[in-house]
Parts: sequence; C-alpha cells; structure tokens
Amino acid sequence: MITLAKLKTYRESRGDSDLWSRVSKTHDPAEITSSEWSAVIQILQRLHIVFTGMAAAEFAEETFVNRRSIAEDEVVRDQLNERVMLPGMK
Repeated sequence: MITLAKLKTYRESRGDSDLWSRVSKTHDPAEITSSEWSAVIQILQRLHIVFTGMAAAEFAEETFVNRRSIAEDEVVRDQLNERVMLPGMK
C-alpha cells in the first residue's frame, strides 16, 4: 500500500532508488520497499500515458483501478496525479 509517507520518500529521492539507498539513514523497509518503489514508478508511467491522451479507454480504466488498489487514500491518489500532470491539465 502506497502511503503519503512512502510517496514523500519517493519524491525526496527524485524517483532515484540509488539516491535513496545512499542517503537513507535507516534503510527500513517500512519506509518503502523495492516492490512499492516499483509500483510507484509503474503507476506514474501509466498515469502519464493516460493524462497525455495516449491511452486506450481500457488501459485508462485499468490504470485507475490499479491506482485505487495501491494508494492508501484519495490524498495519495491526488498526489500521484499531480506528479504526472503538466501545467494546465485537469
């Protein structure tokens, strides 16, 4: 489950897992696991495809279902959306 804290860890490392592993003092899996890191990357890539209009309807629906299943709550879902939206998109 992607929480706001886990998304913050991802953001602070600019999506660079190597950077996170070098600067994280704890390397605590509770902070974020490699599978969660991969899930964030995958959903951000899928959302980018959807929000740029390059996705088929079925792909978009699968993406939104997946986002609902991995995000802890609406705040996290909104944060994921904001990570990929370009200025002027809504």
